[in-house]
Amino acid sequence: MNMNKEEEKWLNYAFYLLSFKMRTEHELIEKFNSRQVDEDIQQLVLSFLKSQKYIDDQFYAESYIESHASKYGPYRMKRTLKEKGISKVHIEKAFEALASSIDPYKDARNILQKKMDGMSIDFEKLKDDYVYKRKIQQKLSQFLAYRGFSLDVIKCVLSELLAQEFFDEE
Repeated sequence: MNMNKEEEKWLNYAFYLLSFKMRTEHELIEKFNSRQVDEDIQQLVLSFLKSQKYIDDQFYAESYIESHASKYGPYRMKRTLKEKGISKVHIEKAFEALASSIDPYKDARNILQKKMDGMSIDFEKLKDDYVYKRKIQQKLSQFLAYRGFSLDVIKCVLSELLAQEFFDEE
């Protein structure tokens, strides 16, 4: 591909940005816009990068989901990917492609177990004090909601883990 000096300069800048981490097309456009790069040059550089598979939003979405599924729920990952400029179609395809390897119940259970291990929960008080029990449930459910898990997953995992801890204490 024949490029003039200006186009080559911005292609090298894109390679420089991509050398640190994978980026979406939207992220590169934002970087170019912050540097006031001409739109024709942006399109030329982006089309070259796409044709050579240096940027691929579908692959980015799948990689992001695989690497963050153990820390975040589907809602949080979808929101983050949307903020990074990934289209809804790419996000849905990525979740469909990885549906068999992602278990939000298992991930939420592991995250909540780590959180509960770090908390000092008085299980004796939990048996008798409804206000305390409600406070703990609320704190843990807010934690999982912030992490992007659905209400169904939160309810199921929370009742399962609190019941398990409750019976383990006896």
